[in-house]
Amino acid sequence: MNKPDIVPEKWVFFKRVLPRWLVVLALGFQTAIVAVLLVLSILFTVTFKRANSQLGSITEQVDYHFGMPSIAFVLGMVMLCALFGLLAQGFSKLPRYWVFAALLVYTIMLQIIWLTSLSLVTYTYPDSQSLMNAADALLKGDISQFGADYCSAGNVQRECIARGIPSAHTYFSYYPFQSGPMLWYLLVFALFGSNNILAFQTVSAVAVTALVAVLWRLSGMLGLNKKGHGAFTVLIATCVPLMMFAAFVYPNAVGFFITICGAWIIAEGFRMRRTWSSALAIVGGFLVCGTGIVFKSTYQIVVLAALLAVVFAVWHNRCIWQLLISLPSALAAFIISKLPVALVQSWTGQDFGKGMPMLSWVALGLGHPDNMPP
Repeated sequence: MNKPDIVPEKWVFFKRVLPRWLVVLALGFQTAIVAVLLVLSILFTVTFKRANSQLGSITEQVDYHFGMPSIAFVLGMVMLCALFGLLAQGFSKLPRYWVFAALLVYTIMLQIIWLTSLSLVTYTYPDSQSLMNAADALLKGDISQFGADYCSAGNVQRECIARGIPSAHTYFSYYPFQSGPMLWYLLVFALFGSNNILAFQTVSAVAVTALVAVLWRLSGMLGLNKKGHGAFTVLIATCVPLMMFAAFVYPNAVGFFITICGAWIIAEGFRMRRTWSSALAIVGGFLVCGTGIVFKSTYQIVVLAALLAVVFAVWHNRCIWQLLISLPSALAAFIISKLPVALVQSWTGQDFGKGMPMLSWVALGLGHPDNMPP
């Protein structure tokens, strides 16, 4: 009996069978979640309430409408799915690079058409207004607006009453992590002019188009064949929220694009054969992710997902050093996301305090903080 052969056989089991089993389990959970969301989207319709009669004036309050869909709706969905299948089949027969180029042109053109069709209506909400106001104050060098005594509670000055939004100090005392998104407004306004909403939206449209390019590359890395890329093209081209995303005057699109770019660079790092180039790509990818979550903290979840993917990749290739590099790199990404707060506080000479955490809505749901109104 050759006992040493038992160890390699066990390792082959853990390396090949167990990760594959976990992948199947993960895909099963994902399929279940998507199925639930699909059912909800069929049974529920959500409408946003308007604050007033102005076209761009909406609130975060919504009405939920529940009911069974009509026969016409069901038949329409079946026909739409059949049409998608035919389109995907048609795209799969075309040269892949032509389809890719056409998809990018379609994405940017559709977004520009959508933005111009809005007739420069700015679909903003209070957070956007607060961040634009703070960026405009910094751009003009009016640091006094960040003082604790500027438009404080109970102030009866005309300019304070007409603001309709909290002062910069009050706002960042609630949400200090919004310093990062504010810096994006500052950058765009410095390049294209103060409160240039159309420029902000156009930059977001470019970011969404670049995001599609990165997702195309990632889909190829996942091993999609021509039929897979055909289906991918149809899904992207018909993803209405993605095509309308640029109209939202907020750094979501840019933050998501940058964070996904970081995940792509990390994935490329695991494909490199040379140790030093792989290490640099992994570190650089996580740092890019950190830059992305500077502009939208929600995308921390992408960093966590990338870190989880690293664990499985290392489990498969047994290159433990990649995990040892990834852990501190991920920590550095989260540290980067904290830097804008220190920068803005140093710039304005203010101390905004701890404020709400980045998971502010969760904190509001679990308690009633002293520094936040109900």
